[in-house]
Amino acid sequence: MEIQSPYVGLFFSEGINVVIKQKLDEARHLLDKAQQDDDIFSKTARSISYWADKYGDYRMAWHRGILFHLETWLELAEVSTVVRTHGPEMATAIGEFVERMLD
Repeated sequence: MEIQSPYVGLFFSEGINVVIKQKLDEARHLLDKAQQDDDIFSKTARSISYWADKYGDYRMAWHRGILFHLETWLELAEVSTVVRTHGPEMATAIGEFVERMLD
């Protein structure tokens, strides 16, 4: 009978947390770069009524508007990234970005 250390799960869990934090940091950096290069927040703000009409609430409107302008910037600037724009890390980073910009 093999006895498994109780620390095996702990190390695995910490490894996952490190990967998630790294992806979240990459998403934050990408948003900051897009804001610096293309002012994606102002572009979304100027068209917020469009996004609000389309999605029905302002939280979703801000999220989708920022995501649209981020993806447009990525394509036009030909930025290479490993960050998935529709992943949970990007959703979190966009939420933080919008909160920071609205404050």
